[in-house]
Amino acid sequence: MSDSSLVRHLVWVVLIKLALLTAIWWSFFRSERVQADAGSTAAHVLVSPSSSGASQ
Repeated sequence: MSDSSLVRHLVWVVLIKLALLTAIWWSFFRSERVQADAGSTAAHVLVSPSSSGASQ
């Protein structure tokens, strides 16, 4: 397989993968919405490790 043939093959594979991932996203995740406000995001991010329930 020559270099140009390999590159062409890899480009097709990547394009097909992107198309399949887009189709999966469109089918299952497009309508999902996450509601987040600044307060809940800050509370989630600023949790100290000792209060998160993880054992040490």
